Amino acid sequence: MATGWRSRLPGISLRELLGIIAFVAVAFASLLNASEGWAIAVFGLTIALTIVLAIVAVAERGSRQTAAAGALIAMLAYAVLWTQQPETTLEDSWDQVMGVDPVLTDKGFLLTSRALYAAWHRVNGTYMVEWETGRVVEQTAPNYPPAYGQGNVPQDQVPPNWSGGGLIYKGLPVPEHFLAVGHCLWAILLGYLGGKFAVWIFARRIAREENVAGGSPT
Repeated sequence: MATGWRSRLPGISLRELLGIIAFVAVAFASLLNASEGWAIAVFGLTIALTIVLAIVAVAERGSRQTAAAGALIAMLAYAVLWTQQPETTLEDSWDQVMGVDPVLTDKGFLLTSRALYAAWHRVNGTYMVEWETGRVVEQTAPNYPPAYGQGNVPQDQVPPNWSGGGLIYKGLPVPEHFLAVGHCLWAILLGYLGGKFAVWIFARRIAREENVAGGSPT
């Protein structure tokens, strides 16, 4: 009776495959262009998906209910772990910023957070400009000034085109929005895997019940 439960293993339909392709496309677009708008959109999508899963987990029956419940549990569990990480802040003193890209320095304890930090450094397209003149300031680590003022910068480490005015970061992806988008995408991905795993467990239980009803050994 091995074929009984194997036939119920969660496969991938054409609709599901198209959904995966769409998810990957949105993930790349939102991460590479991470901004406040993208962060709001992806976070809103994640919340909407969570609400839909909760409704399906209550109203549906059978494998759909199981898939929704598994996905919902996985997403909520990840959300709890994500929110339990230490708050991340931008370092703004010269000693701490020297040689470090303008990204949040506290990576947290989740492996997904560390993966996002590594990914941001690979695609970082941010740069510094003087907020008064709009002039781009050369940023060759470790010889560049901190983001929020001149600070105690050694004269031999001052970029030649910096007038000493206040600096701001521009460009994409914005670090904090990159992290927010990334964590939402991780939640959706883990929810998908949680739903597939729940359906697999459900299929095994149905197979055992059918074997018992038919008098076959499990």
